[in-house]
Amino acid sequence: MQKILLFISLLIISNIVSAQSNDKQVEEFLQVIKCSEFLNHGYESIKNHIDSIKEELFIEYQIDFGNKAEVAEFDSFLMNDIEYFRQTTYNDIKVAYWSKYTHEEIQEFLKLAKDSGQNAALLKSNFANNLDSILQYNLPSLLNDVHLELIKIRAKQSDLILKIIANGKETEVSDWDVDLLINTNDENLSQFSILNKSNAVISLPENFDFEKVTSLIIQLDGKNYVIERYNMNFLEMIRKVSSPLTLSGFKDLEFWILTLTDETICLKIKNETCRSR
Repeated sequence: MQKILLFISLLIISNIVSAQSNDKQVEEFLQVIKCSEFLNHGYESIKNHIDSIKEELFIEYQIDFGNKAEVAEFDSFLMNDIEYFRQTTYNDIKVAYWSKYTHEEIQEFLKLAKDSGQNAALLKSNFANNLDSILQYNLPSLLNDVHLELIKIRAKQSDLILKIIANGKETEVSDWDVDLLINTNDENLSQFSILNKSNAVISLPENFDFEKVTSLIIQLDGKNYVIERYNMNFLEMIRKVSSPLTLSGFKDLEFWILTLTDETICLKIKNETCRSR
């Protein structure tokens, strides 16, 4: 048994050392072929294109392009998001080469880049196709970020509204016996409604400490459907990331959508959470 454990330990250590070595070779190869320059140029072109149609986007999303603060907010978002995706793409390329090619193949690509130049290595290592597949995967996410940022900016101009979709058709909130209640850990304000049923507006009390929120209750036709802020079965970091109840869900959106069927009740804030009826 000890010999088996020793063999497994040595095998794991060997794999770790090999992976670290391969990672260093990939990093060196990407530096030699000037991968960062390709990405800088590519993402700068994307940024410039979005900048060139920025006024059109503001008009399309009915945002005042003359509002300098909102334009500056969008510019800051775009710069940060472009940098995030540039770095993400670089890391994805590293993983692609690390996982697709053996240590010997990476060494061959590296030697070719040093001996025969960048173009030969790019062709041999299939760099263009590897990069294109990663960009095809990442770019829709970047464009969706742009969409969400414009909605976030526009949301400042209007109230947050509840929409109810019942069996595929939008209905008036006032037609339903519905309410949205926030539960907190504050003894002085343990529960309160956030829905104005006469106009479907959702709002929090002024200067409310959102960290006190513990759950949301959807009251519908005399029944309660609870959405907990955190899933306590998850690790703390995952709890926060996956929480359906966040302050940005109130500040950055124009609508919450309550979808009703005979079997389920689903509330979409940023993501959709469903309960059985």
